[in-house]
Amino acid sequence: MLVGCKGNSAATENVVNPESIVTQQTINHTIVQSLNGVRQSKMVAPLMERYDMAREPFMEFPNGIEITTYDSIGSVASTIRANYAIYYEKRQIWEARGNVVGHNVPEERTLRTEQLFWDEKIGRIYSNVNSYVEQPDGLHFGQGFESDEEFHNWGFRQYRGRMDFDPDTLERSDTTAVEPIAPAITPATVNPTPVQTPATPPQPQPLKRETPTREGVQIQSTQQMQRDNGTLLR
Repeated sequence: MLVGCKGNSAATENVVNPESIVTQQTINHTIVQSLNGVRQSKMVAPLMERYDMAREPFMEFPNGIEITTYDSIGSVASTIRANYAIYYEKRQIWEARGNVVGHNVPEERTLRTEQLFWDEKIGRIYSNVNSYVEQPDGLHFGQGFESDEEFHNWGFRQYRGRMDFDPDTLERSDTTAVEPIAPAITPATVNPTPVQTPATPPQPQPLKRETPTREGVQIQSTQQMQRDNGTLLR
């Protein structure tokens, strides 16, 4: 007896992967969080897509995102924007990619990188790729950035140096690829004193919906960097 399987094959081909099913879609997505009548944060995104049926539920922001936080009196404390973002709901981890720019308003400090993670559970922000920090004393650059949520205490796992720069000369491309940024800067004073770190540098992570992990390197505080290397990182 011969048994045909054509029907079963067709049924198998029509099975939908739950990882690709959008369960919620919002255009011009805006969320404002407040506490005791004081605004704490605001998130704005042109498009939000939620995937509740995925093995690890997540929200995706394919057209970019901008988040603003406020201090106790309602003034802007920090902003962060990126061309793309994804949020893993169970682990409470954000990943931002493509022209990621974070700004600490009171301290006039700006971070520029192509990939950034935010672990809400432990209150840490980190990156495994080349990053640049602009502040009044110059442009600091290195690989493996990490800081607290307020972008106050920060440092690099592998510090490359510092340059004086003109902010108007920095150019950014519109991309979500994880590539080194190439700012058009005119070197003036260079201090390439490196931070002492393990020999193996952190490696960039895969691009699409990767599992975020922090490199197993204990980062030094900026004060420790100053003591050990004489490098001024405020």
